[in-house]
Amino acid sequence: MDKRFSIRWNSFHIKLLATYLLLTVLGTSMMTSYVLWSFNNYFMRSRQTDLENWTAALNESFADALEDNDIHRVALLTQRYGAPETIVLRVFNPQGQLIASSNFKQDQLVANWLTVAGVKEALQNQSMKGRTKGVLTTDDRLYIARPILRDGQLLGVLRMSITLEQFQRQFVTVVWTILGALAITILLCALVSHRFARSLSKPIERMRNFANRIGGGHFSDRLLIRQSNELDQLANELNRMSARLASLDQERRTLLPPLAN
Repeated sequence: MDKRFSIRWNSFHIKLLATYLLLTVLGTSMMTSYVLWSFNNYFMRSRQTDLENWTAALNESFADALEDNDIHRVALLTQRYGAPETIVLRVFNPQGQLIASSNFKQDQLVANWLTVAGVKEALQNQSMKGRTKGVLTTDDRLYIARPILRDGQLLGVLRMSITLEQFQRQFVTVVWTILGALAITILLCALVSHRFARSLSKPIERMRNFANRIGGGHFSDRLLIRQSNELDQLANELNRMSARLASLDQERRTLLPPLAN
C-alpha cells in the first residue's frame, strides 16, 4: 500500500468514526438536556403547586384571625407554619404594612414592601406566583402572594416563599451524575463506532488493492467479502469484471501470434 493511499485510507476511517461519534454526542446531549429540563420543570411545577395548596389551606385560618382583629393569632400561625431561611410566611394588612412574619426580625429591615414581588398585585385582589430573589438575600426562591378575602372584602395579603438552595445543590449533583454517565456512554459508543468503522473500511481497502492488481494484469485473483450488503455485491461485480478481463486477455493471446525474436 502506497503512502498516498494510506493517508486517504486513514482519512476515510477517521471521517467515518468522527461521523458516528458526532451523531452519538448530539443524540445523547439532546436527550440529556431534555431529561434535565424535564426534571427541573417538574420540580418547579410541583413545588409551586405545593405553595398554592398550602396558602389555600392557610388562607381561611388567617381570614378568621384578621376578621376578629386577632393579630396575636396571626403571628402564631406564621411562626407555626413558617421556617426561617426555608419557608417564610408573611401577612400584610390592606395598606401593605407587614403585621406578621415567620422571620420578623430580618423583615423589619425592609422599608417598602410594595416593591417586593407579588405584594402590590395581591393588594389589588390579584394572586401572583413565580420565581424571584430573596427579600434581603440573593438566593433563588419560589413565591406566591394571594389576597385574604372574606365576603369579598380584602382583609390582608398572605405571601409564602420557599428557598431553592437545597434543590439547586441536589440538581448540581444530578447534573454531574448524568454527565458522568454520558461520558461513559460516549466512550462505549466510541469503541463500538471504531469497530463498526473498521468493518466498513477494511473491505473497501481490500477492494482497492484488488482493483490495483487487476490493473496490473493479475486477472486470476478473486475477491471474497463475507458481508451480506452492498459491499458483497460490489465484490461480486469486481470478480465478474476480473473474469471478463481474463477471458479477453486469453482471447487476445490466442488471436495475436507471439512476436518473433
